[in-house]
Amino acid sequence: MTPNDNTEIRFIASPCLGACDKAPVAADGHFVIPKIDLNKLQKVEHSQAIQEKNKSDILDNVLGLDSYIQSGGYEILRKLKNSNNSDKYDLALTQLESSALKGLGGAGFPTGKKWRIVKQQKGPRLMAVNADEGEPGTFKDRHYLSTSPHQIIEGILIAALIVGISDCYLYVRDEYPEILFMLRIGAPKTQHYHIADHTVIHLRRGAGAYICGEESAMIESIEGKRGLPRHRPPFVAERGIFGRPTLVNNVETLFWVPEILKFGTDWFNDLGTKFHPGHRTYSVSGRISNPGLVLASAGTTANELIEKCGGMAEGHIFKAYLPGGASGGILPANKADIALDFGGELAEYGCFVGSHAVVILSEEDNIWDVAKNLMNFFKHESCGQCTPCRVGTEKAVSIMNAPHYQPKLLTEIASVMRDASICGLGQAASNPLSCAMRFFPEDCEYSFKAISKKKKTRFTRIKYMMDDKSVVMNEINIFLNGKKIKAQVGQTIWQVANQQNVEIPHLCYRNETSYRADGNCRACMVEVEGERTLVASCQREITDGMVINTNSLRVRNSQKLIIELLLSDQPDRQDS
Repeated sequence: MTPNDNTEIRFIASPCLGACDKAPVAADGHFVIPKIDLNKLQKVEHSQAIQEKNKSDILDNVLGLDSYIQSGGYEILRKLKNSNNSDKYDLALTQLESSALKGLGGAGFPTGKKWRIVKQQKGPRLMAVNADEGEPGTFKDRHYLSTSPHQIIEGILIAALIVGISDCYLYVRDEYPEILFMLRIGAPKTQHYHIADHTVIHLRRGAGAYICGEESAMIESIEGKRGLPRHRPPFVAERGIFGRPTLVNNVETLFWVPEILKFGTDWFNDLGTKFHPGHRTYSVSGRISNPGLVLASAGTTANELIEKCGGMAEGHIFKAYLPGGASGGILPANKADIALDFGGELAEYGCFVGSHAVVILSEEDNIWDVAKNLMNFFKHESCGQCTPCRVGTEKAVSIMNAPHYQPKLLTEIASVMRDASICGLGQAASNPLSCAMRFFPEDCEYSFKAISKKKKTRFTRIKYMMDDKSVVMNEINIFLNGKKIKAQVGQTIWQVANQQNVEIPHLCYRNETSYRADGNCRACMVEVEGERTLVASCQREITDGMVINTNSLRVRNSQKLIIELLLSDQPDRQDS
């Protein structure tokens, strides 16, 4: 197809472009062409023309710095800086702690509490701003960065001032080149007004990896390494970028900071309801009349969002919805009056609101096909670091495409992914599969397609990760399978269990004082009281009073299935 005599258009597949409200979309030089169809493509401008138009629109926002200042922008920051008073900083932090502001990138951790934790760490302290909006169905950060860049920058600078941040790293996804272009111009302009001289803002471009939306993987990428999630503890608030205490915040979270400090805690909390205080920005897409962003109170329901978006699209009947993007699960239409907020009834159904990306599905959609599509996405985006996610997603996709429905095996795989994956993305990857089987059994009887022969992966031996001889070996008390025993500080759970003749399956561990496995194969998972997920015994060090269970049903099921996944994935391995 040629729109003119000199230009030829070639179609290639694309990852999510963060423009689900404008779907279907195309990208020319990464610049989005909304509501695309074949007729529109025939008349499309060439890449250079599109880029120039986008840059012109973006510059209007950047050059609006004077207007932003005239309308009260940076006023809160100026007042805090001019006071040069630690008590004023602490008062502002207390105000944020009293508000209902939470991390709006997915985890929902209270913002003020997070700032306080990092502030209490020994400096120098750093900051990472997560603008790697990779969750399918989410596009709110793109909107805020495009339309209110200086309000985001003000939020960053306020955080840096209050917490004592020396350097801020703004991590922007590769699919948002216009945002990077804008920030490269807009961020330095604040220096002319002497409002950003207390910190340094660094821009970092992501490479399109979904895993880098996870905070520790993002930090690895910022450091110039491959984006792989870190084991916890230590948490990034203690040891983040370059080993320094690091504050990690999402774009929308920072957007609200100047507003809360300007208008007060009660103003922000009263925007919501008694049980769900605060405001949220919902990215609503799918089978609705007017997809887009909806600014509503926390705890808004799917039915209310559909109404705000003009109802279902013509000819479509509401069937199901994704409450929190690709990893948030899938719920039927008869559960569309559940409050979309962190925890609560939503969590009871095995779902979460995450980044508040709500995707509406209709009777035209087969939920099993939706689940397969999402599991294929997670299979493709798995970083490959740990067995449950790497092999679990691959096995799940294979079984979902097999000739016969195998719900028992799929349930086991979903369970071990939740319990034993290293990071939250791997733990949540099976949510759409679990929800499809639980709430849409009729769609799960879909006629399965034959599967092609599975490819084998090569085995790579575990490398040495730590050699620390400076640990002081003090004795502490722990409880192992109900028995109180003395152990030494610095030992791992596996070392202690081995000394007590308690057998824990393992594939990579060597019982040497200086050796630490990296905990990626996940064969040695055990249960620790107070932990939501199972932990890798070869990697987790004991703490005083730790209560460990190595033989619960949950542990045995996890160990059994992980070893099966490993051996089926690497049948030629000789030392397993």
